Amino acid sequence: MAIVLPTAPDEGMELIRRHVPSLLAAGGITDVFDGADKAFFVARPQPIYTGTARDVVDRRILAGANLTGWQYVILTDESVFAAAEIGNKEGKDEWAFTVLRFLGASRPIGEALNAAEELPEIDDADYELRILRSPGVFLRALWLHPLAGANDLLIPIDRTPRGIKPNTKYTETELADALFALAAARTAEPAFDLDKEIG
Repeated sequence: MAIVLPTAPDEGMELIRRHVPSLLAAGGITDVFDGADKAFFVARPQPIYTGTARDVVDRRILAGANLTGWQYVILTDESVFAAAEIGNKEGKDEWAFTVLRFLGASRPIGEALNAAEELPEIDDADYELRILRSPGVFLRALWLHPLAGANDLLIPIDRTPRGIKPNTKYTETELADALFALAAARTAEPAFDLDKEIG
């Protein structure tokens, strides 16, 4: 059994090839890193699903999440040092390059992936690898979606909300329980756009 990846949009890799090398050559736009002068490898991408704080309150974290982009992990010397993303225009079947993130945001992805590969559940079923985001509660997580006959598994990526342990397996119910108080408080703030993607 294994962790598998779905098929990405055909234009995705072309967008990465068009934008990433120039950003690396320029030294990036988000933080300082060591790697611009090294050869890099782009791993197969993971789909990004985005949900809302309201989904957490309604106990439908996964059912409420929609496909909003694809993440391309970039490696050098077999280590994660950046992650590039493409996103789709709302209501249209079009994709555009959106951001290149360096070590501060991308290295925790590698740590979560390592944790996922160590799960005993992987020996018993095939899981599709997804990225789950819920900006309203400051959550990023790996989402292991079973292809048949098993439960969804979630592994929060570091820089987690208070009370959530990074690189640790959660069920959807466990994560909803742990995030409920934060989500309820956030949805009660009428002047704040809870689910606007930040950065």
